[in-house]
Amino acid sequence: MKITRSYCQVFYKYCRELLVWFVNLALIALSGFWALPILLLLRFFGLNKRIRFGTFFSTRIGHFCWEAGLEYANKQIIKSRELSFYWIPRNTANSFLRQIVGRNFTVYPCVYYIDKWNRLLPAFMRSGIVDSTYSIPYLDVHGVMQIAEPMKFSATENEQAIAWMRQFGWEVNKPFVTLIARDSYYLDTSPLHRSKRESCFGCYDYHSYRNTDIQTYRDAAEWLASQGVLVFRMGNAPENKLITSNINIIDYGFRDDKSDFLDIWLFANTSLCITTGTGPDGISFQYKRPMLFINFLPFGEFPLSGDFTVAPKKLKWAASSQPLTCTEYLQNSYTKTRHYDEAGICIEDLSPTEILNVTKECWANLTSTRRLAGPDQSDILRQKFSEAFPTLKDRYINKLARISPIYLELFPNFI
Repeated sequence: MKITRSYCQVFYKYCRELLVWFVNLALIALSGFWALPILLLLRFFGLNKRIRFGTFFSTRIGHFCWEAGLEYANKQIIKSRELSFYWIPRNTANSFLRQIVGRNFTVYPCVYYIDKWNRLLPAFMRSGIVDSTYSIPYLDVHGVMQIAEPMKFSATENEQAIAWMRQFGWEVNKPFVTLIARDSYYLDTSPLHRSKRESCFGCYDYHSYRNTDIQTYRDAAEWLASQGVLVFRMGNAPENKLITSNINIIDYGFRDDKSDFLDIWLFANTSLCITTGTGPDGISFQYKRPMLFINFLPFGEFPLSGDFTVAPKKLKWAASSQPLTCTEYLQNSYTKTRHYDEAGICIEDLSPTEILNVTKECWANLTSTRRLAGPDQSDILRQKFSEAFPTLKDRYINKLARISPIYLELFPNFI
């Protein structure tokens, strides 16, 4: 009986998806009656002003905020004659991010159909029309996001967030910290990421090398709380609670009053974002907040254009137990867990004590009247990354981007 019911559920799901596909195909076909004439007219209009149609990768909050943020910055810095029109799906990783992007870009649902037909047109019929990419590079190699202004919150939105924060005793201009440690639970369980082939728990274990245990951050969080700092443990759907009795540590990811709006506002206004390097921290990047990357991998994807400190996971050669050097980290910046295994590399998280000491040093430096970037670290980072990635040798590197001094004390041969 259970087997029959299971087969019926699978069949029903398949039929529903097939129906949605046919309806969508029919709508695209019918839209050709008005979309094609528009495109043909724009072909001539576009000879003087190029026009783009496209969207953002909006089912992952990291891609969504990075792509939209970088595009918004480029609009301010690069005085282009292009006109850009976007469509954004109804279901996105964050509804408020969709709302704020809609306020700052020219977004219309009908652009979806124009974009689809534009991609079907032969190349000679797209003269003057530029295809908008679906994935803008995930690196701010020219540092435009550090120069441009981010998308703004309204006065009403700021007042709403401040009123919510005051229940924890927070006042305007008082520091607070956001903390997020990556696990796979959200991707494994979110309907946005469960395709036909990836419909079971554990589909994203190829990224397991990036996961870390939130409990190893407890000492650091409690130390920050002892300094009078509110700490918000973030996450849309964290796997485990952060076990602590400190009232200044708020496990926001498990609160009933969390919202898509507060997700964005907290990351955008934090005094320091402590992260392992995962999607939502892109909001802090976009709003030019200081960031501390702990247990970050792959090291080659460390963003260098902001006020960022990094303390990566410990990588050791399995055969000799020798730690990898900075150059070897860059040469082995794999994006899948099995690739580290195949290369004979063991991955080890920083210990709670190491995380605590890295956090203490970063916070002391951040609150100091004289900010330190470390001994010639911008030049060292530029040299190491240029050697590993020759095509990015001219990339922008912020003078405050650095490897944690405590990390370098633990591993003196790293550089």
